[in-house]
Amino acid sequence: MKLGYMTFMADAPMIGLRTQPGSAPFEEGPKTFDAEGWAEAYSLYETREEADEAAKDHQETIQKAVEDGDMEDGGDEPDFVMPVAVHDDGRLEIRETPEGEAIETYTAEQIYGAFGMKLPEPPAADADPAP
Repeated sequence: MKLGYMTFMADAPMIGLRTQPGSAPFEEGPKTFDAEGWAEAYSLYETREEADEAAKDHQETIQKAVEDGDMEDGGDEPDFVMPVAVHDDGRLEIRETPEGEAIETYTAEQIYGAFGMKLPEPPAADADPAP
């Protein structure tokens, strides 16, 4: 299990997860199909400060796009940060505190599906060499 922090959308879409991650997971999937690989694919931050900074940067980017006329409405609320745990099977637990119990749990398939993406498959095991 890998602990850390993630950003989540302040204005969750009507279709998606109740608590929607602030960014889509890596389309190509994790580099390794373990907690570390899934955490990287989900953009997990090691510290709350890093996640807070990412949320702030994202809000500034949206505001600039609205000011430049590239977006109609970026929403008023910035992404928020929550502590999370990521498991070897790609399961994501959202927690109130880093060591606390899960308040929401999503499978890797639910997370990818919330962004309209297909769940990546782990690479096939190497075939036995021919005799």
